[in-house]
Amino acid sequence: KFQTFPIGGARHFQALWLLLKGFYIFINYFPEKEGFLNRTVV
Repeated sequence: KFQTFPIGGARHFQALWLLLKGFYIFINYFPEKEGFLNRTVV
């Protein structure tokens, strides 16, 4: 009942979630990059 979207969409969402989690871990693992990210994004 919870799986309303197709399996392809679920796989795409999982890949996107892993990418976001990996990016979050990357930022936490390399704190010296935060200044660079702040200058680039903001």
